[in-house]
Amino acid sequence: MAAVPRRLKRIEVYCPEYQTTATIRINDAHSSGTDHLEVDYRSPDHSHFTIEIPDDWTDQDLLELIFLPPRDPGRQNWPAWEIPAYDLVSSKLFRFWKGEKNQTSELGFLSRLLHRAESGSRNADRFWVVNGSCHGHASVWQ
Repeated sequence: MAAVPRRLKRIEVYCPEYQTTATIRINDAHSSGTDHLEVDYRSPDHSHFTIEIPDDWTDQDLLELIFLPPRDPGRQNWPAWEIPAYDLVSSKLFRFWKGEKNQTSELGFLSRLLHRAESGSRNADRFWVVNGSCHGHASVWQ
């Protein structure tokens, strides 16, 4: 399925979760062959984030995600576009704020999780493997 044509290419927003400016781009020439949301932060603590955009997502879906209100501050205080990856263990965006379920294959990103654990990522302690399946602590609005 071909991706929905998007007019949105670049947007700059203030990211209250990281207290910095975020430049968000739609990379429609990603090496994987799928569109990706790429974010660059003007912060020494947060530099770059990227995640796959589903083919059926429109500009409206992306804008809804980008402008979701911040969650309550705390340990898991990520911007909305990072929630699918860090809270819900997905390599692809999905409409979690509308109740949509994660459709990413568990085994498809097993190596990514293992890499996080080996690299000492800030989220490595949040994932574990049981009988070949990945599991994560997913409390979105904690």
